[in-house]
Amino acid sequence: MAEYRFQFTLGDFKCIAIRDGGHMGSADFLFVNAPAEELNASLQKHNLVRDQLPSTWTCLLVDTGEVKLLVDTGIGGGNPNGGQLLPQLERSGSRPEDIDIVFLTHAHPDHLGGCVGEDGKPVFTRAQYVICEREFEFWTAKRGDSDERMAQFTRQKLLAIEDQMELVEGNSDLLPGVRTIEAYGHTPGHLGLEIRSQDETLLCLADSVLNPLHLEHPQWYSRVDVLPEQMITTRVRLLERAAREKTLVLFFHFEFPSLGHMEHDGKHWSWRSIP
Repeated sequence: MAEYRFQFTLGDFKCIAIRDGGHMGSADFLFVNAPAEELNASLQKHNLVRDQLPSTWTCLLVDTGEVKLLVDTGIGGGNPNGGQLLPQLERSGSRPEDIDIVFLTHAHPDHLGGCVGEDGKPVFTRAQYVICEREFEFWTAKRGDSDERMAQFTRQKLLAIEDQMELVEGNSDLLPGVRTIEAYGHTPGHLGLEIRSQDETLLCLADSVLNPLHLEHPQWYSRVDVLPEQMITTRVRLLERAAREKTLVLFFHFEFPSLGHMEHDGKHWSWRSIP
């Protein structure tokens, strides 16, 4: 049976990683610019099947003792691959109305779908929803490109929570011990979080890295990286910081509980997961 909750502490903060669901990704989607021979060699090295690359959707609940912060909301109900966030929250003792802040790292459907119920109303009725201003503007603008279908879904969700929304930019204080991190590139307003309590730090880096192979090949990008060149620069900067500071890291799509540490041997980054 798949595990859906992983509880841990960060200083004085009580945290729960929650698996909303997941799916199988493909190499053609995740590594669109990878040279064929190099990609095949990497897949073979790690015994990976080209169209069976696991991708988890991991949300994070942080209880500071004064504020309950939810980072991302998963795909939402009605999707057979997800929708576990709400039942897992309730099994952890938190109802939707207990959440004070919902922080959206960006507006892709697997991150904000759970904000709004099938009735079209906000799920977290008391919460303040926080997202980057440029992210909101990008997805709510009228579009005519190939992303229009995704944008229509996203726009509908964002507008449904607009009355409870606060727009921010990168590198700003969200609440005591929690600060946004500029992580633009995967989407124009993609943000991470630095969560700090006592002498412990967690970098919630969301989709800055989508698959562990991106650690070995940080220059490879996916079909949904909106600004690939900026994303690569951002990825390298964040990986260097995580390895240098030896912080705990959460990548939304890594194998559950999606938590671990970055290591660097002088040439390559590698991932050491916990527990």
